[in-house]
Amino acid sequence: MGASALTALLAGCGSPRGVAPAASPTPSPPKILAPKPLADVLILEAAGAQPEDTVVSVPAGLGRVVVLRRSAPDFGLFARLDFPEKSLIAPAGASAARLTVRPRPGLYALDLSIEGTLAAGAVIVFSYGAHFVAPSGARDRYGSDLAFERELAIGRLDADGQVVFLPTSRPGADMLSAPLPGPGRYLVAAPR
Repeated sequence: MGASALTALLAGCGSPRGVAPAASPTPSPPKILAPKPLADVLILEAAGAQPEDTVVSVPAGLGRVVVLRRSAPDFGLFARLDFPEKSLIAPAGASAARLTVRPRPGLYALDLSIEGTLAAGAVIVFSYGAHFVAPSGARDRYGSDLAFERELAIGRLDADGQVVFLPTSRPGADMLSAPLPGPGRYLVAAPR
């Protein structure tokens, strides 16, 4: 009796008669912005408690997800670094790669150092919904916080002071994701 009731309930969950089911939205292609000098970008600022520095040793060949959460009382997600299997390679003579992640105070940015090497496949995700603060000049440039937010992308600061924007996608509301090519400073920003 319970199985027939469940079957009847599930049968009633389809689209109304005469209405075609909605198509799944097609994900938009990753956004890639042109590189800009650091002085020509607006870095997203972060309010509230900041995440702590994190050091992780990952045995060679294993995958790891490093989650950075804000300090008490909030514990909200700040960033996530996904390292698939075989993406972290230990230095010669070592059994593990060592990652050090240092969030930049007051910004949606972090410094990543790696003792070892990083193969392709790693991903960085920033989550900025709860503590979003548009920097000075963003409203003048874009007209509103929402318009500024639409232009955000993840960039990597190179040795010459250029922000090289990575192919950035949105895996969820108030989240940005991009390939993680190696150690460096990563930030959430938009052109000034």
